[in-house]
Amino acid sequence: MIHHPKFTASPSAAASDGSTLEHWGYTEEKLLFLGLSTMRGVGFAGLKRLGGPAGIAEHLQLKGRVDLDEASAGRVAKSTPGSRKKPGHLDREALLSKGMMLAKNLVRDNIRLLTLPEMPPAVRKLPPPMQPAWLFVQGEVALLWRPSVAIVGTRKPSPTGEFLTRYIVGLAGTLNVPVVSGLAYGIDSIAHQACVEIDLPTISVLGSGLLSLYPAKNRELADRILAQGGTLISEYLPGQQPTAASFVWRNRLQACLADVVVATEWKMKSGTAHTMRFAKQFHRPNIAVRLSRAKYASDAGQAEINLDIPREHDLLLQVLRKALGAPYNGSRV
Repeated sequence: MIHHPKFTASPSAAASDGSTLEHWGYTEEKLLFLGLSTMRGVGFAGLKRLGGPAGIAEHLQLKGRVDLDEASAGRVAKSTPGSRKKPGHLDREALLSKGMMLAKNLVRDNIRLLTLPEMPPAVRKLPPPMQPAWLFVQGEVALLWRPSVAIVGTRKPSPTGEFLTRYIVGLAGTLNVPVVSGLAYGIDSIAHQACVEIDLPTISVLGSGLLSLYPAKNRELADRILAQGGTLISEYLPGQQPTAASFVWRNRLQACLADVVVATEWKMKSGTAHTMRFAKQFHRPNIAVRLSRAKYASDAGQAEINLDIPREHDLLLQVLRKALGAPYNGSRV
C-alpha cells in the first residue's frame, strides 16, 4: 500500500535557501528540469521527449550538458547580425541556478512538482504512453489520493444541465468525496462553484499552466477552491497557454483520478466525449444523467450507464457507492 507523500513546509516558510526547497520536494533532479524549462525555445514537447526530470538528470549525468537544439527540436531562434549569440548548451550549474529561481516562485504560490513515483497509484497505473512525466500541484496534495467523482459536461449548459450538475455535487457531498472537474466554462465551473458553496473539496485539472489559468475569469473561483482545501493540477508548464489538444489530453487525468465519471449534459461529438472514452478505457463507471421525462436532442451523449433523475435516484446512489467503495477514512488502499 502506497500512501500520499508527507510534506512539512508551508508557503510562509518559503525562504531563499535550498533547504526550504528540499522540504517542498524540489530535488536537484526537479531543479534541473525547471531550469531547462525556462530556456527560450524549450517547451512541453521537448522536455517530455527528454524524459522529464528523471530523463534530463540522466542526460546530464551521461553528457555533462544539455544541447538546446536537442531540447527544443531545433526550434531555438537563430541569432541575427549584431545580436549576441545564444549559447548552444547549458551545464548542470547553470540549469540549477535557473531552476532554483523558478522553484522559489512556485513555492510562494504553494505549487509543488511531482514526478511519476510521487503520484497517486491511479496515475502511475496508466499505460506508459499516457503517464505524465510530471505534475504541478497547487493546494492540498493529499486530496489526489481520496476516492472521488468526476463531473463533466458542456460549456454551454441549459438550466437542466445546471440542475443535474448541482444534484450530483450534492450526492458527492453526502458521500463525503471530492469532485474532479476542469475549471472550464459551463458544467465544470458550475460543479466547482457548487462544491465551494457546500464546503466540499474539489480538484481542478487544467488544460493550461497553473500560472496561466484559463479561463482567466475563473481566477477568483480557483482562489476559493484553494482557500477551502481544494487542489489545482496541471502537467503543463506553469506559464503555458492552453491549446485545443491540451484540453483533450488533460481529460485522461480527470478520468483516471476519479473512481466514477458522471456527465450531466453533453453531446456525442464533444470534449466530454473524450473524457467518457477515457473513463471506459480505464474501467471507470461512466454515467450520463438525464432529467426524468425531459426531451433531449438526438445528438445528446450516451454513456455505459444512463439514468433518469430523480426517478432512478436510488440506482444512481447504488452505482456511486459501489464505485467509491467504503466511506473515506483518511487512507486509501
